[in-house]
Amino acid sequence: MAYCGVQSSRARWRAAGFELQLPVKVLDQIVVLAVHGAHARFAIADDGAITGVLGGAFDVDEVVTRLSMYAIGDQLKMSLPGLLGGISDLAKAPATMQCRQFSMAMTIDAKPAFLNP
Repeated sequence: MAYCGVQSSRARWRAAGFELQLPVKVLDQIVVLAVHGAHARFAIADDGAITGVLGGAFDVDEVVTRLSMYAIGDQLKMSLPGLLGGISDLAKAPATMQCRQFSMAMTIDAKPAFLNP
């Protein structure tokens, strides 16, 4: 089933084709990365708990640039483009035939919480 935008039915919803800024912990650093072409699917249980899946793509050049800002060591900085290029599987550049993005996915499991101020 093809869809674009957001769909919902009762306690389930899907969204596709959106951009998202996601904080990611890498080597004890919190790095905010853009998720391109994100897709999400969530279900809300009767007790308010939410389960779901989020997927999309990280841009290889962006990840290399962001991680290079931190003290990750010269050897890792030099190896990072090759390592990420080896796992890239999306957005093939016509001129070089190399993929410029790599796919990502994560599951979500959230429980409702109420705080009494």
